[in-house]
Amino acid sequence: YCGRFWALSCDPGFYLVGEPVLQCQNRGEWSHPLPSCERVSCGPPRPLENGLFEGADFHAGSSVVYQCHPGFYLLGDTKTHCSNSGKWGGHPPACLDVDECALGSDCDDHASCQNTDGSYTCTCIHPYSGDGKNCTEPVKCPNPGSPEFGHRDFSNFLMGSEVVFGCDNGYELVGSSRLNCLESGAWDSPVPYCRALSCPAPA
Repeated sequence: YCGRFWALSCDPGFYLVGEPVLQCQNRGEWSHPLPSCERVSCGPPRPLENGLFEGADFHAGSSVVYQCHPGFYLLGDTKTHCSNSGKWGGHPPACLDVDECALGSDCDDHASCQNTDGSYTCTCIHPYSGDGKNCTEPVKCPNPGSPEFGHRDFSNFLMGSEVVFGCDNGYELVGSSRLNCLESGAWDSPVPYCRALSCPAPA
């Protein structure tokens, strides 16, 4: 009826755009243009460090799902909903680093595991070598022993190492005094020995 006032409102999840109260005037027209109802928007949720969210509808009643990048795990709610009040519900989740070294990595038994942000690294422990996930035992030469009536210095028989021989007083070394361990796993010279010194025949 003309002269009466009408109060308009929107359903939950929508907000009114325009004048909420209209009056029917004598000319049979409303005092203001009819308002419209627009969906309430929460806007994009905050970015998730080391993760992402799936969902492109940020209006009331919609939801987005969070997930973390490989090497991280999600702490908090995996899904959040846009409320009718225009705010995302729940507590924002976080992506925390997974400690692969503590959980059990695929590093070799002869390698050390170092946790990094979102990943980990494997490093072969000396003298083993490789990529950390496959470490090979170093080449080693056989124990050359110590010559009778003599001695040997150094006890490292790995490839590239050197041992030195010497004799006691009254003996001389026959052969090389230094042996080097080759890549083939053999010494570069025969193992020397000590021979007693002899005096020249009396004139």
